[in-house]
Parts: sequence; structure tokens; C-alpha cells
Amino acid sequence: MMNMLKKNKTSRALIAGAILIAVMLATAACSNNNNNGEQPSPSIEPTPVVSATPEPTDNGGVTEPGEATPDEDGAATEEPVNTAPTDAPSMKGEGVFVGLADTHTVEIETSGGAQSYQFEDSLSDAINAIQSNANVTFEYVEKKIEADGQSITQLWLTKIEASN
Repeated sequence: MMNMLKKNKTSRALIAGAILIAVMLATAACSNNNNNGEQPSPSIEPTPVVSATPEPTDNGGVTEPGEATPDEDGAATEEPVNTAPTDAPSMKGEGVFVGLADTHTVEIETSGGAQSYQFEDSLSDAINAIQSNANVTFEYVEKKIEADGQSITQLWLTKIEASN
């Protein structure tokens, strides 16, 4: 008799648990993110308007790399991505070659601190031959750029070599 009562309690507990789980699953499945039974309204996103004619922009007189600019006869030409200024006076420096910061920038530790220098593709072989922490001598020019009402100075390598 005791065995029967124990079996009955276990059966009732299992049935109650199964019903509770079924109710929880039904409630979760039927919930519609608390929309109180309302059908969700479809979201409508505006389609961007694309114009065939470019709008003039003023980005401080700086043309981004790869942007087309009109030449004298009005035809669009593409600006070179990495170009060092040719009209600026060349300066000399020496320091410790830290390494490449990206595909067109090196970092050199000088007496004034670490500096980043841009370089053209023509210097890639010379730069790739220099080991990190090597002493270097180099020549560079300064290129001033106006952006957002501020003057920014970029340093461009024109020559670099390892020194002893």
C-alpha cells in the first residue's frame, strides 16, 4: 500500500511538471514581444536617393586618396595615393628605425621623440631591408595640409638608409 501511495505521488509530480513546462512553452511561443495580441506592424525603411550628379563638397581643400579631381580641360583624373611634395626644402635626420606602422608609414625614434613618416612606393625596398631597432639616417620634407580649419603637417621620407 505504501508503495502505491509513493507511486501515485511520483506520477502526480511528473504530470504536474509536464503540464507546467507545456504551459510555459505555450506562453513563450505565443508571446509576441508584448504586443498585447496585436499584429506587429511591418517596418518601413526609407530608400536612399542616389543622384547621378555629384554634389560639391569642401573638405578643406584636401583630396582623399583615390578621389577623382578635374584637370584643366574638365576631365576627371585620379590623384596618386602616396605623393611627397616636391617643392618643400629637404631636411636631414637620424634616429632608430622602429618599424612599419602601415603600408606607407614608418616610425623612427629621434632625439625629439617618435615620429611617423609617410613614404612613396619607390622607397619600399630600402625600408624593407632595414631591421627594427637599426640606426638610420634619412631625408624628409614637410607637407602642410589644411583640414577642418586646422593646419596639419605630414612628414614625407625622400631617402632612408641604415647607418652604423
